[in-house]
Amino acid sequence: MNVQGIQKRIILFIWRGQKYKNDRSRNSDRSSYYDQKKYIRQAMYLQSRGYYKKSQIVQRNQELWKLEKEAQKIRKKIYNQKQKTKNIQEEKISADEQLKANNELKRINKVLKDIRKEKQMTYSIMREIENKKQKNKEKELSKK
Repeated sequence: MNVQGIQKRIILFIWRGQKYKNDRSRNSDRSSYYDQKKYIRQAMYLQSRGYYKKSQIVQRNQELWKLEKEAQKIRKKIYNQKQKTKNIQEEKISADEQLKANNELKRINKVLKDIRKEKQMTYSIMREIENKKQKNKEKELSKK
């Protein structure tokens, strides 16, 4: 398995958690259990996407922002068209066109939901990286 950088740290954390898995049930330390689950999801995300550097994650986050804005524009356009047709009684649209518009809205909302989940994942990974850097700096300062 080709694992580098961020993935290596996350996998190490998971391995340590698996090592002490039985202790978790006795201590009932839920926070470490949920941290472990979070790190597993992050590792799976990084591995599936093939991200090895922070710059790749930041770049993906920027792409997600652009995709979200585009999807929101399309959704707004469809909503506006539906409102115009509701306001104008003379212009009656067929049931097929209404069904198409509703299906398109459902599809766009699903896409937005997926984009937001992935964006949240990239944010949490970037936050973990920053926290790790800050802890390393604090360790260096305490050694001096």
